Amino acid sequence: IAVIAVLAVGFLMKFSIWVILAMTAATAYLPIWVLKFKARSRMKKLILQLPDVFDLISQALRAGHSLASGVQLIGKQLPDPAGTEFARIFHEQNLGIKIEEAMNNFAKRTDQLDIRFFVTAVLIQRQTGGDLAEILDKISEVIRDRIKIMGQVQALTAEGRMSGWVLAVMPFFVFFLAWMLNPEYAGILLYEKQGQFMLGAALFFEILGIVSIKKIINIKV
Repeated sequence: IAVIAVLAVGFLMKFSIWVILAMTAATAYLPIWVLKFKARSRMKKLILQLPDVFDLISQALRAGHSLASGVQLIGKQLPDPAGTEFARIFHEQNLGIKIEEAMNNFAKRTDQLDIRFFVTAVLIQRQTGGDLAEILDKISEVIRDRIKIMGQVQALTAEGRMSGWVLAVMPFFVFFLAWMLNPEYAGILLYEKQGQFMLGAALFFEILGIVSIKKIINIKV
């Protein structure tokens, strides 16, 4: 519906075909971007919950409970996403799926390095034995240190992220302001071939700048 509305507005305003196509592509990609953004946010929240998850499982194991009981405890006590994911693991086990397979499904579903470490530790312990509680304590400590470093990196790169947002928003704001104050002047960029070329070049270099800034400030920990 949104794409059809954008097409209708573009043709009614007599925009060039390239401007209409660009607007349509941006509108069509917007829901995908929103879903990806929500998925990334959910995974970040899950990573922040992992130290508490591992601590609870470790405490349950030391208290004499089984791994399945620890997983059930996480599903009941922690909020989404950790609670939801571990409740799903426990539910899969109740359906007859081995806990090793349920853990592997969890690792594939989330695709996070820290979770793969956890699943690998569980699988090795169940095959060869060992103190899983101690292993989980060490993984929890490593993740806490990594989260602390990530917070420091976020603080140091805050200015770069703000510059990226300004670069992304400012040209559209200026164009909208020019359109409101002097539609004929701003219309040159939409209706004249030279203006369309300039607009396309500006969009290209803006995207290039945003991508460059994102690569510079995207420091992996």
